[in-house]
Amino acid sequence: MIAGSIALLINKGSSELLSESYIVTAPDGVETQDGGDYVVYNGHTYQLNKKVTSILCMGIDKRDLGKTSTGTGGGQADAIILIAVDTSNGNTTMINISRDTMTDVSVYSAGGSFVDTETMQICLSYAYGDGEESSCENTVSSVQRLFYNIPINSYMSLDLDGISAINDSIGGVDVVSPETIGDFVQGKTYHLEGDLTEAFVRTRDTSQLDSNNGRMQRQQTYLSAFISNFVEQTKEDISTPLSLYNTASPYVCTNINSSRVVYLAQNIVLNGGLSTDIKTIPGTVEEGEEYAEFYVDETEFYEMFLSIYYTQIS
Repeated sequence: MIAGSIALLINKGSSELLSESYIVTAPDGVETQDGGDYVVYNGHTYQLNKKVTSILCMGIDKRDLGKTSTGTGGGQADAIILIAVDTSNGNTTMINISRDTMTDVSVYSAGGSFVDTETMQICLSYAYGDGEESSCENTVSSVQRLFYNIPINSYMSLDLDGISAINDSIGGVDVVSPETIGDFVQGKTYHLEGDLTEAFVRTRDTSQLDSNNGRMQRQQTYLSAFISNFVEQTKEDISTPLSLYNTASPYVCTNINSSRVVYLAQNIVLNGGLSTDIKTIPGTVEEGEEYAEFYVDETEFYEMFLSIYYTQIS
């Protein structure tokens, strides 16, 4: 009975995570065929890996993700990470997207009507929404534009109180600080629990133009430690992902249901754990009229994109 229920969840999760309808684009001058199934780049042909599913995770600068009136009250996505999971082998790539990335964002009126798209920091895409589903969906749309319209079927936004709750549910993590900032000293080891976790992943010196880059480096350090603990606990207890899912529920807005969680957990077990690679979108930070502006190096980024979502076939 239980085995049958798990099998049904796995099959349902697979169908929900993998897309059948899409048109993947490419930079100007790059040839695509069959809706982006094939790409010709620098004399080589690449084929889209249809076994890769993408999950967008957002850390929101609010204590509560409760619904707000539409307009710009939804909060900002201070941390934006796209997770690409190859369901055929469990290999996972986490792509750290700078909150300051300049890209096209859909703008909505206070009444919720679409106005236009404007180029602005990608973190603001979450602000144009209700603080929950429509904010998530607007951020998904912005990230999809940046990632050449690759399908993103799953999303999760997390409020500030959820950081320590999720971290503490696995017993906390040990990290070595990559920089000296706030209460942290470069090269020193810390066991993160409670408020210290939030401080580690959020603290930044806003007087420095590239302050978000340093924070993203600490976030990557934290994620590596968290994933390592999570995978080891999942190997010992297959119910760990569902327990974590239930712990996170009060603090998140997500379309990831139990079937998707079980399917991904099964992937971890069958493939002996996650082989996780953490990347950061390449580019440069410039001082804008009001705030820092991050501009993507399209050539380097597209080559990264191909290495994650495509396979070279000739």
